[in-house]
Amino acid sequence: MFMRVGLLFLMSAAAVATEKPETLQSVWQGEGELGFSLTDGNTKTNNFNGKLKLLHTLPVWENTYIVEALNESQNDDTSAEKYGISAQSNKKLEGPNFLFSLMTYEKDRFSGFSYESTVSIGYGRRVLETEKTVLDLELGPGYRLSKQNLPLSSSQDEAILRLGCKYNVSLAESATFSQTLSIDSGEERVVTKSVSSISSSIVGNLAMKVSLSIKNNSEPVQISNEKTDTETSFTLVYGF
Repeated sequence: MFMRVGLLFLMSAAAVATEKPETLQSVWQGEGELGFSLTDGNTKTNNFNGKLKLLHTLPVWENTYIVEALNESQNDDTSAEKYGISAQSNKKLEGPNFLFSLMTYEKDRFSGFSYESTVSIGYGRRVLETEKTVLDLELGPGYRLSKQNLPLSSSQDEAILRLGCKYNVSLAESATFSQTLSIDSGEERVVTKSVSSISSSIVGNLAMKVSLSIKNNSEPVQISNEKTDTETSFTLVYGF
């Protein structure tokens, strides 16, 4: 699977290499998020969540890389532990159209899966763009690889159809609302993810962010697993 993803990004890099030197412009941007809480006394809790996002913009290509982690514990017992990475490469076409390739990997200790990974390619279109609002839609085929935790320890691999949506709107000079939605639909199960967030600038490149993440798995591994997981986070964001 990772060989396939590697080939997609190698093809992207090869295409970039063919650009004329005088027109090649490379711009890197990024932001880091960090949230942490600690309580002591009758109940001891620790909560940490972090995220790093890098955006690499070229004349024809736009590449996005994301690494994120979540860890929670109560009275020294881990109650949540999740890690994820993703990489997406968009090739700009004429007008508002683009092609995309996407790879995701997630390891959630309490999901019933040892890991879940997807790779997909497809067509995207910027259906709305104003001074304050941007809306992108994506659609394409893909493949999902999942390995269930012990004692089942079995793989669940299948073809999927991916639908993606990214929406950003400026609420004020220093406040932004963002919404991302993805649906990975396969024969065995459908995985839906939604992330809603509001960020507000504090000073300079520092901002405060409140987000709500919802993940729904239509067919949990075990009866004891919930279909829907929700996560509310408050983080500080530094842009660079």
